[in-house]
Amino acid sequence: MNEGYSIRYLADLMGWEQDQANKEMNWLQGISAFKYDSYRDYWAISRFTESLLEWLQQFEAEDRKFAYGFIRDELIFISASEFQCLVGRTLPVYVRRELIKRVSQQCSCPQYLVWANEKSAKRYEDILSRTLFVGLSDGARIDSFRRANVGLIDNEQVVLGYEVSDGKWADLAENLIERTGDPDARFEALFLIDDFTASGKTLIRKKGEDWKGKLVKIARQVNEKKTMFTEDFIVVAHHYIGTERAQINIQNCLDEAEDNLEFWFPTPVHTTRGKLSQIGCV
Repeated sequence: MNEGYSIRYLADLMGWEQDQANKEMNWLQGISAFKYDSYRDYWAISRFTESLLEWLQQFEAEDRKFAYGFIRDELIFISASEFQCLVGRTLPVYVRRELIKRVSQQCSCPQYLVWANEKSAKRYEDILSRTLFVGLSDGARIDSFRRANVGLIDNEQVVLGYEVSDGKWADLAENLIERTGDPDARFEALFLIDDFTASGKTLIRKKGEDWKGKLVKIARQVNEKKTMFTEDFIVVAHHYIGTERAQINIQNCLDEAEDNLEFWFPTPVHTTRGKLSQIGCV
């Protein structure tokens, strides 16, 4: 359907007066070209205004203005390029911050002086080489994460999925020894990466007396392979996007799991999330 026709038909459907129709048409054309038409899951040749028109027709006339208002004022759309920005910020911002905290504690120096001291700077590079990155879903964009950090981390430090076979664990251990030159090398940090969390339940939740979620499955695996990790290794769950509600729910579950699960991690799990304000979404 022609975009101009879609917008004119939408004006008729919504019952807009001419002044409002002109205002909304300008907004629709601008936001479609700037953002929404870049959405990759539309049918071939279709555009945002056509999809919006089709969606609005399912509502009664009195409900359409509320549905349109939700799309107009509440919807947050993150384009592919903006998501790539969130992926690219993960290591230099969130991973680096957590590792610097560890180096600061181990070397007894302030965080802001880690790079000024040769010993602590080398320690940071050593810990980074002993860090394992695991994707929690296809949306984690692990391939993009790996490409964004070429030269900073080794490909063998990155695992595409969280259900890791015994053979893969053996390969990870072998590559760690080769990478560090230390026959007794063990991982000191584990970063779990995912794209989005709204409630936090996919990561961790309690159902009756049982614990569920990706983090619980990983904890069991790591407990079985604990000889590959130091006794005080750190665990960080990072989401490119996350809600305040999810942050609260996850932290409540983490506090309870730490007190009740025997196979849990040796140190408290940290959670981090990207900020939409940093890519201009809000």
